Amino acid sequence: MTAVASLRARARREGAAFVAVDTDGWVRGWGALEYKIDLARGVNADAVVVVGDPELYSFLQKSLESSVYYVRSPSVQAVRRVEDRRRLRSENYIRFLEGGEREVSLKSVKIQGACIGGAPFEDERLKSSIESQLGSPVKLMTRYPGGVCIVVDAERQVEPHEIKGAARKIAGGEVIVVSRGSMKGVLAALVDEEGVEHPALLLDVDLDSMKARFKTRFQGEVKKVIFGRVKLGEEYYEEIRGRILV
Repeated sequence: MTAVASLRARARREGAAFVAVDTDGWVRGWGALEYKIDLARGVNADAVVVVGDPELYSFLQKSLESSVYYVRSPSVQAVRRVEDRRRLRSENYIRFLEGGEREVSLKSVKIQGACIGGAPFEDERLKSSIESQLGSPVKLMTRYPGGVCIVVDAERQVEPHEIKGAARKIAGGEVIVVSRGSMKGVLAALVDEEGVEHPALLLDVDLDSMKARFKTRFQGEVKKVIFGRVKLGEEYYEEIRGRILV
């Protein structure tokens, strides 16, 4: 939602007299309705158009200050199978990401969407507790308001139930454990001096130097790295959508 609002604001700054936002088809359930309402408010929509769903139209009419309009669904609609949609997304990822690689020092840029951007700290008791529980060396410990982020040099993803109560008590707050391997394949954006976001795919992180290697076409100066909520697997197919720990 924030990204859509940002794009809308940028389009207006650059002179667009009219901005249309085509949303996704997630319209069932309270979570979907909250998201659609928040999106309409976030972009300060003058009008909302509902296609082919009278129930949704009625609900939004009662919920939004924007003008809400209803139009019938087209008589002929192109229907794609789930696998076809996945394949098309994969092809688009290839189109935007293939073409080069580069290294970025995470120590010298701003970081968003990653707990590894917190303030480094040392706690030998906590470090020993995590290493004994997971059997993997702790490479980095950072603190953020209300908790700590611990990065271990392991290929597999660490599950929440593996971090026992002792570690939580030692930290005096929540404990997030991230493995180097689970970071691989996370979509990101490399932000340049003008605030333009360039798509990138995290390939690996050197936990000693904190240098990250990305697949990306962008080779200019990086001011900020934004880690997203999509992780890609083989052939650029989406493996995870949602909260990803980096």
